[in-house]
Amino acid sequence: MPLSTLWLQLGALLAYLGVTWLEYRRVRSERAPTRRQLLPLGIVAASLHGAALFPNLILPSGALNLNLGQSLSLFVWLAVMILLIASVWRPLVLLGLGVMPAAALVLLGQVVWTGSSVVPVRVQGSPYLLGHILVATTAYALLSLAAVQSVLLWVQERSLRLKHFGTSFKFLPPLRELEGLLFQIIWTGFVLLSLSLLSGLLFADQIFGRPFVWDHHTVLSLLAWAVFAILLWGRTQLGWRAQTAVRWTLSGYGIILLAYFGVKLVLEFILQRP
Repeated sequence: MPLSTLWLQLGALLAYLGVTWLEYRRVRSERAPTRRQLLPLGIVAASLHGAALFPNLILPSGALNLNLGQSLSLFVWLAVMILLIASVWRPLVLLGLGVMPAAALVLLGQVVWTGSSVVPVRVQGSPYLLGHILVATTAYALLSLAAVQSVLLWVQERSLRLKHFGTSFKFLPPLRELEGLLFQIIWTGFVLLSLSLLSGLLFADQIFGRPFVWDHHTVLSLLAWAVFAILLWGRTQLGWRAQTAVRWTLSGYGIILLAYFGVKLVLEFILQRP
């Protein structure tokens, strides 16, 4: 790893931890975190992260290096960028308490584990493949934000159910607002996930250079899509709320992590062992 990349990663890691600490201090003092805590240092962290990520993501040949480490780094970077942009208009600042430490953890893994193999994915002359990767990764990032939002919803719902009006109840938005934001994020992520799966099914030859195959990644991705489809149907038709929404959201997100990162972990680190 180039020394410049290492310093950029360490700088981004410290900035992510700094944002987390500022937000945590606000919460401990029973004050809601604000954009003033999230945006300045968050923008610095994302900028340093991006500067470290892209030179290693894009190989000299023009191919993308999508090994597990680079894929995770791109994934959390997109989640951070979406959070920073969306928090300008929507009350999403609290999601930083989940997203920022996750980004720091991924960067720490890259700093400690420098021996990852290169997994080139050739996207030159293949706009279908590049578009497929961008749409799918953005969908995963959005559904990650939904998973964090569902945890906040669970905390607020539990406070109301137990009539425990402590610190979390004071700084979290009303339950209905949390639910509305959760399903807005899920709908957006679900649409992008649907586009990703549909493009993979219909244009497998143009995207992957081979006919469509039923592999572990495809089956698990379709299962995750079905979980989110049922959740959205239950919301619109049966009025599912709170605990039910949380369970289905986290279940679908867990399957997505297994579908992409779990499969990559097995392929890169377990099956390749001598």
